[in-house]
Amino acid sequence: MHIAAVQAPRWRGAVLSRAGGALRAETAAASVTERACAAAEGRRTLFGQKFNVLQLPAIRRSSFDIGSTAARRARAAGLTPGTIYGVAADGTAEPIAVWVRTVDLVREHNRSPMSFANTLVDMPLNDTASELVVPRSLDVDPVTRQIRNVTFLRHVPGRRPGTKMSIPFRTINDERCMAYRAGGWMLELVHRLPVYCVGDKVPDALVLDLRGKNIGDKIMASEVHLPDGVRIRSNQGDFAVARFAGSKRLMMQREAQIASAS
Repeated sequence: MHIAAVQAPRWRGAVLSRAGGALRAETAAASVTERACAAAEGRRTLFGQKFNVLQLPAIRRSSFDIGSTAARRARAAGLTPGTIYGVAADGTAEPIAVWVRTVDLVREHNRSPMSFANTLVDMPLNDTASELVVPRSLDVDPVTRQIRNVTFLRHVPGRRPGTKMSIPFRTINDERCMAYRAGGWMLELVHRLPVYCVGDKVPDALVLDLRGKNIGDKIMASEVHLPDGVRIRSNQGDFAVARFAGSKRLMMQREAQIASAS
């Protein structure tokens, strides 16, 4: 799902404040947005997996900037209201209300919509050190496809059990899949794998190796390659995440092959 693009505001890095009871945008000298764009391009890869750590600057909201009226005026100025939840490294769990530039948010979401929710975000705030967060939810208008609100969850590397995430799959060795060669297809029983992430690297997708898979075979969760710091979040033991099927004729041929081999 892509979100409607928005026009970038003419000002850079605004600080919202109250003056005479009205919300206004003040120009703030900052090149943090340009640095964020450059940082977002830097992606590390390992075994074909991408580990995205992008930078998304935010502005802390004051107590006067809470409410529908302030949010409506901020959206008109090119800002999206958001909230950071979760427990920080020092044990504090106070939510932080922020503004995020809508154009930055839309750009990063549309760049990788399937993996945006499991992307680590280094979020510099205007008055404190950066917060390491993951996007938790986007509230999108069903008609205009514009973002109305965004929430983030703090991520503390090394803290167990870890941050709850759901990571999509991607496949490799499709050309070596016997089921595909026979005219079959793969059915995804689980579109995203629920995991705990403990480390400072989160893959954009988990790899399913299709080499040698035939009609009737399954791919179990235990077969999914998990990078260091990522473990499955499930109480039901091993389970199938995908299986290979085909027409009734192909299924009967495969069953006959298995029977003759045994």
